[in-house]
Amino acid sequence: MIAANPTTVVKFRSGKWLVVSLFVLAGIVAAGFYYSAKQKIDPAPASAVWGKPSRALRVIVVDMHARTPLTQEIISQVDVIFVRGMVGRDVDSLAKTLGMSQAPRPEIYYPGQNLDPNELEGNAIFSRLPLYEGRSIPNKGGSFGVWAVAVVDGQKFVLSSVSLSENAAKESAMLERAWHELGEPPMIGGGDWKLPSGRNVMVWGFSAVPAPEPIDSKDPASGIVECR
Repeated sequence: MIAANPTTVVKFRSGKWLVVSLFVLAGIVAAGFYYSAKQKIDPAPASAVWGKPSRALRVIVVDMHARTPLTQEIISQVDVIFVRGMVGRDVDSLAKTLGMSQAPRPEIYYPGQNLDPNELEGNAIFSRLPLYEGRSIPNKGGSFGVWAVAVVDGQKFVLSSVSLSENAAKESAMLERAWHELGEPPMIGGGDWKLPSGRNVMVWGFSAVPAPEPIDSKDPASGIVECR
């Protein structure tokens, strides 16, 4: 029988404990990232419940490529602005310009990944309402939008800003699935829905009509939508 080499045994045991230690360390690091991510979500007040606010909300969709004019008159009439084609570095400054900064909470923005991954643009939500839990809408093919929870008078609901791609049907299905997983709360969505009608505001649990004072009567799609 060949005697075991004590040095080999020690090295083997040391190697085994090194592997175990690395697994434990990886677990601690992962837990730290998970905890940190949960902390950054900034949850809505625990007292808020899912429901529509008692007052109507006015929203508008802005495409930065179309250069939709954001005059002070328009800004003063709306509660929520859904923005497409937003460059990330400009989010904070635009929020301040609009008078819709969410500070100290983070602004609601996420870079788009479904149209052109090389573009440094994404979707944003600016609002006079306090916004919480902002994050990318779950999708396996890259982010096509961002959503957040808004709270008015103790009622909370979802706002979503999207830019669908040629895979619009798949992305719409992912949005529907994620909405179901939230418990199907009231939701207002603004953006490019790839609809023949050109409609750019969709609602779940709300009713939506053009606001009494359209911004531009020649282009109804650029007008304010009232959600009740």
